[in-house]
Formats: sequence, structure tokens, C-alpha cells
Amino acid sequence: MAPTADVGGGSHDTNGPTSRAAASWRGGTRVDGDMTAAPKSPPRVARPAAVLWDMDGTLVDTEPYWIECEYELVAEFGGHWSQEKAHSLVGNDLRVSAAIIRDQGGVDLPIDDIVAEWNEAAAQVEPMAKDFGPAGAQWVFDFSTHEHDIRGALDAPGARDADTWWISLEFITPGFHAAVAEHRLPPLRIVTGPRIWAPEGVEPVETLTADPFEFGRAISGRRSLDQIRAFDWSTDPEPYLAAFTFGPFTPRAADLVE
Repeated sequence: MAPTADVGGGSHDTNGPTSRAAASWRGGTRVDGDMTAAPKSPPRVARPAAVLWDMDGTLVDTEPYWIECEYELVAEFGGHWSQEKAHSLVGNDLRVSAAIIRDQGGVDLPIDDIVAEWNEAAAQVEPMAKDFGPAGAQWVFDFSTHEHDIRGALDAPGARDADTWWISLEFITPGFHAAVAEHRLPPLRIVTGPRIWAPEGVEPVETLTADPFEFGRAISGRRSLDQIRAFDWSTDPEPYLAAFTFGPFTPRAADLVE
């Protein structure tokens, strides 16, 4: 994602030095000799030709289901399989994994036949979605988070007030409250527009007020510490910055403006 810059201007004094200097430009050429070249337009950010999103391991963990299929296939041929061997297949091309299971699992089949067996067994993974139950909110959070990652890469902002964003905040904000508690910090009330998020069972002592989109991006590792400091805090934000590192998330080293 490429950071963007604010190139907008403010009000101008029509009699001031800025206006007089601007008036000395004619057709992109400085006529009074103070400057020799017209200002250049900012360079265009190259957009990717395509975005490949591998959501396995991000939205769902399908490896246990694949491993179960591996055990069944090896057992069918009277071979022996182990977790160590199963994990050696993770991340490989299917044909590479098929060769491993043939050589180390005693599956006496051509590689193409093993791949075909797996493709048939892969249909067993599809029904697993029902096992997630209320954790479906995590799916929404992951979808929304990466949607905005992709929107940033394509310079195509939008959907910031969608229902999916509020579902995402409902999912991730308790984790941030837990991080605040783990750091033994005073409980924090978080005000994001019409919604207020408070830790369960305790009375908030301090308040953080932020735009809903900005806060959600901050607690999912998409904002820098300086950007987090710039939120509206009722107290010194410094002690709370450590709480923005929790789970898989950590603040960015550099600002990101979307």
C-alpha cells in the first residue's frame, strides 16, 4: 500500500507575496527570474496489474483437514504417516507433496493419481465453515481488513462505513481491551462516532476518541505510533502504545495515510 499525501491548499491572501509570486507565472514559465522551472506534478503511483489473495491460513486453517486426508490415503495403502511428515508438505506444490507422500508414505500410485485423490478429498474441507459458529465475525474482520489493504494498493478507497466494519470492530476491540488490561493500564473507553466500546465488567477511567475506520486500522497494525498518538486522548497516550501490539498485530514503522 502506498501512503498518500495531502496536496490541498488553504485560503490565500490575494494581495500577499504568494499571490504576487503566482501571478508571475505565465504558461508554466517563471517570468521574473526567481525560479527557472514550473513545479512538477507528483509522480503517479504504479498500480499492480493484479492482486493475488491467498486466504488459506488468513481466514481459515485448512491444514488439519488436508492432513486428515493424507492419513486416510496412506492408511489405505498400508503405509505409515506422522505429523512431522504431514507438516513437511505444507506450502509445497501439490505434485511435490504427492511425491513425498508416495516415497515416504508408501502410497503406490502415480503422482497424478495422488493429486486427483486429493482434489476429490478437498471437497471435505468446504463444510468446515459451519464449525466456526460465532467466530464467523473473524471471517468478516479478515475480509474487511484485507479488502482495505487491497483498496489501498489500488488507490480505490471506499466502504469505510459499511456494516462489515462495525462487525470487525466488535470482533477486534475486545482483544485490544485485553491488551490494555495485561499492561495494567487504566481501563479505556473508546469512542468511535456513534459507537462506544468499553471493557466488560470494569468502569473506564480514560477515553480515546477516534474515527471508526482509523481506530480499526490502528489496532490491526495499519497505523504508526505517531498516528496513534494523534488520536484524541484524555490522558498521555504513551503508556497505552504498547497495547497496540497484541495477537499478530504491531504498529507500522512509518505513517500510512489511506
